[in-house]
Amino acid sequence: MKRTLGAFLLGISACLGAIAPAPAQAESFPEKPITLYVAYRAGGGTDTMGRVAAKIMGDHLGQQVNVVNKPGAGGGLAALTLMRERPDGYTILLDSSEPLTLGPFLNKELRYELDDFDYIGMLASYQPGLISPINRDYDTLEEFLVHAKEVPGQKFAFFSAGAKMVMQYIALQEGLEFRYVPTKGGSDAVNLIISDQVDVTWSGGIHARYPDQVKLIAAATSERHAGSPDVPTFIESGVPLSTNTSMVFMAPKGTPPEILAILEEAVKAATEHPDLKKLSAKIQVPISYMSASDTREELDRQLANYQKMIDAVGIETQ
Repeated sequence: MKRTLGAFLLGISACLGAIAPAPAQAESFPEKPITLYVAYRAGGGTDTMGRVAAKIMGDHLGQQVNVVNKPGAGGGLAALTLMRERPDGYTILLDSSEPLTLGPFLNKELRYELDDFDYIGMLASYQPGLISPINRDYDTLEEFLVHAKEVPGQKFAFFSAGAKMVMQYIALQEGLEFRYVPTKGGSDAVNLIISDQVDVTWSGGIHARYPDQVKLIAAATSERHAGSPDVPTFIESGVPLSTNTSMVFMAPKGTPPEILAILEEAVKAATEHPDLKKLSAKIQVPISYMSASDTREELDRQLANYQKMIDAVGIETQ
């Protein structure tokens, strides 16, 4: 019997459908190793936490979770890379929340929004704050602000546009003038503090490694740091500012909810494991688990807070 072209194409389509790979199913996920991008270089706090968490997650899931470092653009490059991956649960990302909530305001190349990703959960919280050389007379933010009014032109070392923006916001609120000293990273900024070449700098938590050489004068989080419970926050010191920053697990947009739920349980298991708790205490980066939905709400809060500072300072996208 002569077959029509339509029947022929229909038959080809059916054959292709029969051999095409089926979409990932939650009941069999994961069937192969998972790739975990970490948005920063090996050896840092995020990478260290991520590698320990990946091992625990792999044990929980029954498949390896392999860490691949994707540094660049302050964590933004990894987010851009994730957007190009298949939403099947086999490629996920551990990143700071700052590239998501602040990065697009500062870098026009970071063309994404919070809605462009699916969220798995929060792992931990960074401990940002303002630090100074150990030998300075001021021990608190309030004392430093008084000193800065008496001695204008205090030197502030900064390693990112976001850190500079925060100090510009403080200067605007308090009527102060600072001299801004750019550095290549947090380690370089801390070295300038240790060598007594600048007056203050922003720290994401690296200051905890040098307790005999630098001191925290204000916690930039909404609550006091676990490792420095006697140091008040910016808000407690009269400056209406908090910059909560989190380690967040993410997946490509469109990842099936059932697979996201499995990954969410693996993250939760990691945060409850003794090995991660031990590391958290050692490097003074507190575990701060949040579910996927709570993580998204926290990111919305952080975004709104940065928007307030940007509106006040008038910063432009680079």
